[in-house]
Amino acid sequence: MDLVLGPARWLARPIAALLALPGSTPRKRRDEVLGSVTLAGEDVADLATRHLTRMATWFVTLGVAFATSLVVSIPVSALGGPAKQPVLFAVDLVLFVIFFLGAIHLVKMLIAYYVLGDRWDYRSRWWRAAMLAPLPDLLVATAAALPVAASIAG
Repeated sequence: MDLVLGPARWLARPIAALLALPGSTPRKRRDEVLGSVTLAGEDVADLATRHLTRMATWFVTLGVAFATSLVVSIPVSALGGPAKQPVLFAVDLVLFVIFFLGAIHLVKMLIAYYVLGDRWDYRSRWWRAAMLAPLPDLLVATAAALPVAASIAG
């Protein structure tokens, strides 16, 4: 259950442009994005590259989601009614989960570059859970997004 693969496939061109990835054709740059997103993280450089690409993927996805949310939020806000509050909460929740996922990968990239160094052990269950598993990221992002979305929509 890796949620970043869908947006990475759909938005590979803007992600490759943002990261200035090498490749002579759009197909090669797309393959480079997908390869970077799915790196195993066996060494610190691969781990940092993985999180850099995932961070870029989530922030490009946030831009697309924000533009899409305007299409939903403006008519719902203008029309009002009983569905206004839950719709705006759902839109805010999705946007903030995406934002916090990008922020988590930014922090993980910085940790990989500046903190881990020789301490990274790919075979360690704890390090893999902390740095590679997507479910804790999703749980932390959702837990952080819930109060923010509730305060904005409320």
